[in-house]
Amino acid sequence: MSLKDLNEELYRPDSDIEEKRKHEESQFTPSSQKHAGTEEFQEEKKWKILNFHLDENQKKALKIAGGIIAFIFISSIIFVAVSKFKQSAFSDERVAVEIEGAKKVESNQLVEYKIKYKNDNRASLKNAEILLIHTENFYPENQDILKPSGRGMSKINIGEIKSRAKGEITVKGKFYAPESSELYFNAELKYVPSNFNSLFQSKSQLGIEINSSPIFLSLKAPHEASQSGEVEYVINYENFSSRDFENLILEAEYPQGFNFKEAEPRPSKENYSWDLENLKIGQKGEIKIRGSLEGSKDEVKIIKIKLGLYKAGSDLIVYNEKEKATKIVASPIFISQTANGGKNISLNQGENINYVLTYRNEGSIGLRDVIITVEIKSSILDFSKLNLKNGAYKSSNHSIIWKAAPDIPELASLEAGEEGKVSFSVPVKERIEINEESDKNFVTEIIAKVDSPDIATYLGAERLVASEKIYLKLNSKVILEATGYYNNSNITNTGPLPPRIGEETTYALHWLITNISNDLVDVKVEAALPTWGRWKNEIYPKNENIEFNSRTNKIVWNVGNVGSGTGVLDHPREVSFRVSVVPEINQVGKQIEILSSSVLTAKDEFTGNEIRKEVEAKTSALKEDISLDSAMYKVVNIGE
Repeated sequence: MSLKDLNEELYRPDSDIEEKRKHEESQFTPSSQKHAGTEEFQEEKKWKILNFHLDENQKKALKIAGGIIAFIFISSIIFVAVSKFKQSAFSDERVAVEIEGAKKVESNQLVEYKIKYKNDNRASLKNAEILLIHTENFYPENQDILKPSGRGMSKINIGEIKSRAKGEITVKGKFYAPESSELYFNAELKYVPSNFNSLFQSKSQLGIEINSSPIFLSLKAPHEASQSGEVEYVINYENFSSRDFENLILEAEYPQGFNFKEAEPRPSKENYSWDLENLKIGQKGEIKIRGSLEGSKDEVKIIKIKLGLYKAGSDLIVYNEKEKATKIVASPIFISQTANGGKNISLNQGENINYVLTYRNEGSIGLRDVIITVEIKSSILDFSKLNLKNGAYKSSNHSIIWKAAPDIPELASLEAGEEGKVSFSVPVKERIEINEESDKNFVTEIIAKVDSPDIATYLGAERLVASEKIYLKLNSKVILEATGYYNNSNITNTGPLPPRIGEETTYALHWLITNISNDLVDVKVEAALPTWGRWKNEIYPKNENIEFNSRTNKIVWNVGNVGSGTGVLDHPREVSFRVSVVPEINQVGKQIEILSSSVLTAKDEFTGNEIRKEVEAKTSALKEDISLDSAMYKVVNIGE
């Protein structure tokens, strides 16, 4: 086939030359083989093919996206670097606060403490403040710096603490606490770093020991006491400081087995708390507490006392405290004493005291040469009228001694289980001398002791002597008077004298109270007008509290408190009021009643006893009104 024919055949549509040129596919056929490169190469080839077909806008967008990705990546690196730089600008370990000052101080001494702080960071500290936490025994004085922030807490505002800065605050004040007590200061520095929003704090603490107390306090207690025996605790206090104290409280914590009987002065709350109120510089006082102490042999009983004050919502803030121990010891001798059949009774002026002492050997062996001693401490007894059957009275110390010979032969040898009695009587004076305000609250103390050389003793201890005390208080003597006058300087009266049937006559009635030796509380005087009597509602002095019930005709004078010595050291407590009567025909020729019997009731604050005094009714026979004669006492008829 010529070249021309081949060319025509090649381009003829129905030519079969191409079909004839095909051969059988084998492993060497290129189209059946994979490319010698990797799959990644194939992907890259496809990308290149794709890229080969991107237009200009697509290429531009692709470049922008790449730039953004690069920017984000670089920004992240910068952010991390800046964050790490900022974090290194602050560490709470480079912020410190500390307290400098004396670690041993005296109560009532003005002391200074420096609170130092520093910031060693590159970052400043915002909203800085120091919270000073201290015991309530500390009283700060520079209140312009310290702002109260709760119980035992004060706040100090600082503000900003700049980078690499430091400062200090001086705190002044005084401690009022018991000797040897250990107190503290806690300082907390709170702040917010300028590169943070969180609150941080640094802390410091300083311990302080108190070398002395602001108020002297002493406690006396017996070293030993017999089983169920009488004990007395004596408390003394004095303000040694340079300031007055207000609202002071003294509290006693009694040992288990203590049975309270009485105290001088009387407790303000139950039987363990006393309100000392205002204790001025140099002022002092004493409290005596009496009772019995029960316990087993060799048991130690501890009493504790605390003196301080209460603040709102707080426990007792203690200024001083003491404690004493008493050991229970066994005695072979039992003693018991009574006065008028009792132990701690109250006496009245002029009353006779019948005293009896019972003793018994409760040991297992006999006791030789027993001696009984009774000492009487009193200024109100009339020893000139002492009635003593045996024994010897010694006036130098008002004591009575009984010995075997010649008083009681049985005391020469008191065998196991044997007992006996001694007795005497002595009256209370009819008149008690009251010369000043301190002449009040009289007590008779009777101390009984029984001794024998056979009573056991032990190394280092004093010889054990059986003893017992009783205390006899004197009730205050109260005198109530009811008097009446027609002619009276404070109240003007009207009406006929003598009183006449159907006509009104007025009188001025007086109540007078005299109180000798103890303070009285809740004092009240009551009486009533007769049915024919009338209340004129005129009182002198006008500020006295008198009530009248028109339905019962009852008159009540609410006196309140009456101090000891009233009517002795000064004038009696007195009130006067105006009443009237209108006689009837059946009363002609008789003295007409003006006021019923008057009754005074009160409570003796010292002895705790209720007092009642009554005086007879008042009639028109007013003998105390010297301007009246007996002819003016009886009711007369009309026209007489």
